[in-house]
Amino acid sequence: MVANLNISGSQVLLNKEKGSKVNDILNRFSDEKNNFNKFIIGKIDTGTESAKKILNFIKDLKSKKEINVKLLEPSELRYFIQAITHLKKDEVELNYILNILKQLYDEHFSTSQTTKSFIRKAICHIDLIVFGEKILKP
Repeated sequence: MVANLNISGSQVLLNKEKGSKVNDILNRFSDEKNNFNKFIIGKIDTGTESAKKILNFIKDLKSKKEINVKLLEPSELRYFIQAITHLKKDEVELNYILNILKQLYDEHFSTSQTTKSFIRKAICHIDLIVFGEKILKP
């Protein structure tokens, strides 16, 4: 279930709370309004081998290719996760990508700090592009 809450609704809810963290959250809402690219990792427009690998994974994700996340090598895994952060809302089939994110979390979250950070950013990116408009747009 998705909360039907926008920024002004969030402010009303947060006004009931106390502490500096409330102001921090409200400032983040205001400062980051409509920034749907904040979790993107990696550059895909450079023509490098890394960019090509990310682009290939983006193509696989858009076509909903069956990918065995468990078998991805560490270097491939990072490119794959970076590809997720480049998806746009209209390129995401929610059930497919949530299944991928669950597999990433289950299989690789404890692999390394960098991988953990990449997985978190991928989850945040999908959350932001799928549900962010409902929260960030007044």
